[in-house]
Amino acid sequence: MRSRVQGRSPGRGLGRSPSFGKGRVGEQPAAGVKPGAIDQVELVGRVDVREDLGRIRVPTLVISTTLDTMATPYHHRQVADAIPGARFAELESGHLPFVEAPDEWLGLIRTFLDAQYAQYAQYAQA
Repeated sequence: MRSRVQGRSPGRGLGRSPSFGKGRVGEQPAAGVKPGAIDQVELVGRVDVREDLGRIRVPTLVISTTLDTMATPYHHRQVADAIPGARFAELESGHLPFVEAPDEWLGLIRTFLDAQYAQYAQYAQA
């Protein structure tokens, strides 16, 4: 697995895929779909946090899982671009990086937190 950390770059607005929610009414879920899974997917169509993202005032790391087909890198980038000063990192993984690439995922988080601690330590010494 590979990972890459990037700074911010201009992005597009938070939007859903045009095919989202196009299932047939009354269609039964596929065998093996866990209880609550459909409710979770439908929640995406009801909850919009875009206005909230710009109010986040704490250091933020958005990890984009490049092989994720549920929450795509396009959407991860939109989230990062909407949060002031957010850091953006890519990880070659699917939807569950903590299962699929746990060492790389944890490495990105540790690197981010170490940088935040170093900034705090400099500030505290001043």
